[in-house]
Formats: sequence, structure tokens, C-alpha cells
Amino acid sequence: MPLYFKDRDAETVKTLKFTINESVLQLLSAIFTSKHLNYTEFKESNDDLHFINVNIYNDLLDALRQTSEFYVEELLARADGEFKSIIVLFVVSAITLIITLAILFPVVRSVSSARLRILTLFVDIPYSIAFSLSEKCQKFIEAQNESGKD
Repeated sequence: MPLYFKDRDAETVKTLKFTINESVLQLLSAIFTSKHLNYTEFKESNDDLHFINVNIYNDLLDALRQTSEFYVEELLARADGEFKSIIVLFVVSAITLIITLAILFPVVRSVSSARLRILTLFVDIPYSIAFSLSEKCQKFIEAQNESGKD
């Protein structure tokens, strides 16, 4: 990008090409130099002030705007790509959850029905038979304990 310098010997303007970074650094250098000028040195003929006045609103401003637009477009493209990745991840996790539930639901249901069958089997045993079985078990356990002590 071109920057325009005032030629000291002749009253002409010299044009030099710089990159955007170098142009910004050149402009900042001129601004910092003119920041420390005395009030009496603020004249149209001052090279730094002329450099700032000529270059700040010309090609440099357009180049900075274009650079900002490129940055915003790249940022939006990257954000759009990441948004798509997040949506894909969400859909995959939802599908995985549905498949897992489809596999686990029949297993849990069969375990629950088997447990229900076992409980019904024990509930259907008459009390007198359950009591006699309990007594037989108690006698067996006592016999085992006594044989273990000998």
C-alpha cells in the first residue's frame, strides 16, 4: 500500500510502498513524533503533520477497513464451521442416547418381569408349607453348626 511523503528539497510528494503493518508503524511513528512537538512547531510545513494529514484518510484507511472486513469474514466462516460441528456432535449424542435406551429398555423389562415371576412364586406358597420349610431350614442350619463344632 502506498504512503505519501513530502519531499524536503522540492515541494513534491514522494510515494513509497509498504505492507499494512509497516504503514501503521510509519503512521504511529509520525503521530508519536508530532505528539511531543511544541505548539509553535504545529505548522502545515511540518513533515510529520503533513504525513499524517495526507495518509490517514487515503489508502491507509481503506486498507485498514479491508483488513478488518477480511478478519470479520474469516471469523464468521470459522464460527459457522464450529457451529456445524457442535450441531453434528449434538445429533450424534442424541442418536447414541436413543440407541442405548432402545438396547437397555428390553433388558430392564425382562429383568423386571423375571423378578415379578419369582415374587409371585413365593407369594403363591401357602403359609403352612412356608412355615414348615422354615423350620426344616432352621434344623439343617443348627445341625451344620453342631457338626462344625465337633
